Amino acid sequence: MDQFAAPRFDPGDAAPRRPDGMAWWPMRTVLARGVNLAAAPVWAAWLGLSILSVGLAFLEARLDWSGIPFVVGGRPLGVSIYPPVTIAALLVFWLGPTYGASTAYVSTLVSGLAGGLAADRAALFALGTPAELLLLWFLALMLRVRPGLPAYRDWWRFAAAAIIATTASSLDIMLYNEAHRLPITDGQRLWEGWIFGDLAQLCLVVAPLLWWGWDRAHALTTARLGAPQRELSARNTVLLLGFVWITLAGLAMLGLRLLTRALDIPDDAVTVSGERLLPRLGEMATFLVVLVGALLVSTMALTAALAGRGEESAALSYRDDLTGAFNRRAFAEHFEREHERSRAAGRPLSLVCFDLDRFKAINDQLGHAAGDRVLVGSVLAARQCLRPHDLLFRWGGDEFLILLPETTADEAAALGERLRQAIGNTVIAVDLPGVTASVGVAATWAGRASADDLLRRADDAVYRAKSRGRNQVVA
Repeated sequence: MDQFAAPRFDPGDAAPRRPDGMAWWPMRTVLARGVNLAAAPVWAAWLGLSILSVGLAFLEARLDWSGIPFVVGGRPLGVSIYPPVTIAALLVFWLGPTYGASTAYVSTLVSGLAGGLAADRAALFALGTPAELLLLWFLALMLRVRPGLPAYRDWWRFAAAAIIATTASSLDIMLYNEAHRLPITDGQRLWEGWIFGDLAQLCLVVAPLLWWGWDRAHALTTARLGAPQRELSARNTVLLLGFVWITLAGLAMLGLRLLTRALDIPDDAVTVSGERLLPRLGEMATFLVVLVGALLVSTMALTAALAGRGEESAALSYRDDLTGAFNRRAFAEHFEREHERSRAAGRPLSLVCFDLDRFKAINDQLGHAAGDRVLVGSVLAARQCLRPHDLLFRWGGDEFLILLPETTADEAAALGERLRQAIGNTVIAVDLPGVTASVGVAATWAGRASADDLLRRADDAVYRAKSRGRNQVVA
């Protein structure tokens, strides 16, 4: 068995490497685990920050921190200070989009009610900030922004996502302006204030805080909640974009209707050609609704197709073409996730390596087609011994790995023995004795070892099994 090449891990470092991209904990998954005292500090922190956000939203509405005037180059501008954007954005990147969006919705709902909006309009008004933050999170995910912002490219990509996302909040100003019957100049100042204010908070407050504290917060949360999720499925991609786009389209349509009402056009007003104006405006609004709806449906369909193809391509790139097992490339990502999970749970992580005995003789005497059939048969036999969460990898040639989450050395050795027997009893090479395997087992306690160390020890165990006569298990 050739010496294992080291994957992308720091040799000798028991801690997982720094994540390369976004990471989050789906609220549904965390809640499904039931009562977990280890996670209590995380929930307490989220609840405390949410209460702080709601309180600051109430103060913002009462003290009127929207559209604070200042002059730049002789031109009057406005800036708004809305602290819930900062708090909810940090929650979005720290825990996940559901946590930050729910905090943002409740906070903005309180702000709308305290600012004088009716309950129904406040409920719609409150959708703007969550849509803005979900769009920011999704763009950061698509742009491969590393939330710790360790490099300049992460900073400018984050800024680009923030510029696009802040446009979502501008739709809310239509509701606010109409509810308060503000003049055009005051409404424009508020619009500028919301855009500039949110953008300033995201780039000048949220980004530095992520750079300063995200790595530590992520490590502590991983220890409390277990391994995070790092890939967004095609289904969830469509659902997320659907929510954002439908919310923005609904706010835009509502804003158009309110704008028409705010113009106070008389019922008998006519166009230049003599036609009544209000019915024509209604036709235009209907056309815009149909157009936006068609664009929305077609864009979501295209997004679903692209996301599905991307998910399929990613899955195929991690699979061995012949046997269907995971390939060598997939090992680093899966090991990191299971390493984090085992450390968080305080459970061991085990690795089983097996190598088919005298496989070269099969290829030399019967040909590579027969060798391929033996490899496929060995994988099928191995799968019969595995639990649903065990991971099988083809490392190269006739060398295979099995990663066993939350499994002790004794349990791994027992599985290795079942595996050895299954291969010996079911995989037959014509004109040759039955195929056998030499199996090596290595384990860590609570995941406190690097992949390099675990691979080296399992590799040594396989060599000892071969040196003792093959067709046996060595732990």
